[in-house]
Amino acid sequence: MELVFLFLWGLLRSGEATGHGTGKCSAPHYIEFAEITIDRIMVGSKVRYKCEAGYRRILGESNFIVCINDTGLIHWTTKASVCERDSGATSQQSERKPENPVTIVPSDTAGYCGIPSPVEHATPTVTHYAVGQELHYKCLSGYNARPPTSDISTCKEERGKTFWTRLSLLCTNDSKSGEEMTQPIPITGSTGCSGID
Repeated sequence: MELVFLFLWGLLRSGEATGHGTGKCSAPHYIEFAEITIDRIMVGSKVRYKCEAGYRRILGESNFIVCINDTGLIHWTTKASVCERDSGATSQQSERKPENPVTIVPSDTAGYCGIPSPVEHATPTVTHYAVGQELHYKCLSGYNARPPTSDISTCKEERGKTFWTRLSLLCTNDSKSGEEMTQPIPITGSTGCSGID
């Protein structure tokens, strides 16, 4: 009986390592003058496709995909089409800034999802990160005035709440005064945590 319990406990723990926890983290911490990259997207992470200017989401078509594990095969759910030309759009569309400047780095690592499949006239953005997901922060070139110049934030779950671990990274701009450079950028304890929509 004890052996069966240990086996089941091991299966549950391995599920957590691949993003099978119940919670998800949404928007990560932002640090001025730093870039954020992700090289291994965990099972349970969610991506939203946002239509380009002049296009709109097809009525009734979901614009989300999820990194899933189907019988041992880890992959993104697929989308053939999400956006269609918006006939009512004006020719002077404003440029939209990305909501989540996280760069997904191509990775051949088995057991993780890679870059989401391209969808015509749409840009993918990770909106929910699985528990255990790591984001790599690095100061932009020329803005690394203080060590450390890189750090990792991890999506964690404790007592039913999800949060990003704190960062000790401080990237500064050379044009700031000495007084401004000594003050750390405030980071809240938990940022935008929620479950999958």
